[in-house]
Formats: sequence, structure tokens, C-alpha cells
Amino acid sequence: ALELAAGGDPAAIGDALHRLLAVDAGPLSEPQRREVAQRVLSSLPAGAVDPEPALRCKDALDRHAARHWPAAAVHREWPVSLQLNGLRVEGLADLVLEQETSFVLIDYKTFTGAVELSAHGLRFAPQLAAYRLALEHALSKSCAATLICYPLRGELLEIHIADPEQLLQASTAAGAPE
Repeated sequence: ALELAAGGDPAAIGDALHRLLAVDAGPLSEPQRREVAQRVLSSLPAGAVDPEPALRCKDALDRHAARHWPAAAVHREWPVSLQLNGLRVEGLADLVLEQETSFVLIDYKTFTGAVELSAHGLRFAPQLAAYRLALEHALSKSCAATLICYPLRGELLEIHIADPEQLLQASTAAGAPE
């Protein structure tokens, strides 16, 4: 898990962490990796996020993906678009692990609150459903898993979505998805 400096802007920190997790710098030396992390995080006030634990978080996520989906092609910040029953959804999928016949969708959330993660994660099920449907249509592949990565807490949460189209339609009837 990562610790934030007191008084840090959560939105700015979330944006910076998203940028760091999106970097696929290839095989770099440790000093080069730290330099890249420091540059990515340089938009934040000094000390808002320590680059070392941020890199450890990124490494842990990459190791988890390699262990569970070793043959997957890795796509970071992948554009998604969906037109469904008059609803248009566009966004960036934080991480897509594309396998031969399926894919895994991972979204990053920089939540630090005391609410149970499963309750927090369910708030984003409509967004994940929309991205999942867009990717299923674009790739002609099924979704093996939808997950939320909480880098500030060092946790990964799977969100089970039985019928993404029905969930998306129900959520738009109640209000726009997040």
C-alpha cells in the first residue's frame, strides 16, 4: 500500500498514479525506473507520493498479471467506445490483458476511505460493464474477469458482472454510469 502526504490533493495524486501505472518503460535499470517514476510524479507537491512504494505497487500488479495471465498481451490506457440502445460510452480502460480467446479488464481507483472495498467497488460496476461490453464487441472475445486495483491500499478486487448489458441499462435508467 502507498501512503500519502498529509494535505495532498486526492484527484491530482490519482491522476499521477494512473500515469505511473500506465507507463510501460520496458527493461530499464533500477535508477532509470526511479527517474521515470520521479518524472511522472513530478506534477505533485514534493513528497506527496514516494516513488519507491509507487514502483513496488506497479511491480506487484505486473507480477500478479504475469502469474495469472502469462501469455496475455498487455494494453495500458486503451481507448474504448460503445454505442448501445442510444447510450454512447467512451473512455480509457486502464489495463487490458488480452489472451487468445478472452481478456481481463482492470481499472484503477485511488480510494483510501474506510468503506469496505466490495461496497465501494460495486459503485463502479456500470463503468466496468460498459468497458467490458465495448471490449467484447471490439475484440470478439469474452471477458474472463473484471477487477479494480486499489494501489493506495495494495488490494485487487474482482467485480462479478453476470449480465453487463442489463446492468448498464438499469444504471442508465437510474442515472449516468460513473
